[in-house]
Amino acid sequence: IAVNLIDPSPYQARKEIAPEHLSELAESIRSEGCRRIGASTASRNGTAALMWSLCPCVSTIAFTRRPLTAFTIGAELIPRLVDEIPVLAVAACCAEGLSRVTGAEELRVKETDRLSVMARQLGAMGAVIEEFADGMAIQGGVSLKGAAVDSETDHRVAMSLAVAAQIASGATELHRPEAAAVSYPGFWDDLERLQA
Repeated sequence: IAVNLIDPSPYQARKEIAPEHLSELAESIRSEGCRRIGASTASRNGTAALMWSLCPCVSTIAFTRRPLTAFTIGAELIPRLVDEIPVLAVAACCAEGLSRVTGAEELRVKETDRLSVMARQLGAMGAVIEEFADGMAIQGGVSLKGAAVDSETDHRVAMSLAVAAQIASGATELHRPEAAAVSYPGFWDDLERLQA
């Protein structure tokens, strides 16, 4: 998602917000509030834009959707992303190109062996994943298909497979979905609200 800060003056240029400043921006939105002022269903190049106003006289933020592209996550980032790797594996299935995760051996000793479980469960949905000792390579651009999958009692896996089910064609049956409650008791209620 590209985020642009647009000043109210038509004479001032758009300002790109660096990704490292997004948490600061989010905190400003939480503390000062914002209101949605409109959304376009399509704009140039088929991307969608959602406009928010922090204050009528301050600025407007435009969130623009762009196609996902492949990524590489190495050992230096794993300590900060260790819990996100399962859902990033789902995102990688949708990205253009080959995504790689390396230096992630510690994922093998979480609630489950998350590398193996995600490779196996997403593979059941049609994902093309090569698993190796410290990570995985995920081929993007593969359409996921509904399947019977199992959280294997891992909360991160349960939530990640629920996201995968949203983008898969056909029905997905998730076994042991209650595992999500370990870290996010309201996950299923929130997912249902998002679907409405």
